[in-house]
Amino acid sequence: MEKNKKSYTTIKITEVTQDSIFVIYNIKSTPRRARIYSIDKAENYMEILKDQFSKQDIKDLYLENFIYEVDRH
Repeated sequence: MEKNKKSYTTIKITEVTQDSIFVIYNIKSTPRRARIYSIDKAENYMEILKDQFSKQDIKDLYLENFIYEVDRH
């Protein structure tokens, strides 16, 4: 996910329902998209930074290139 034009971060999906996706945010960011792997660590995700999106919201963000990649691991 592009945090702004100068940094990148990740979100972790915590729950999926019929029409919603619940996430927590990574507290770290990186100036280079290629360095995302360096911040994608369990200790960087905070339960207090929760959010909810509709599945359509996620699709729209992906089509707008706000979300660049979905990594399933």
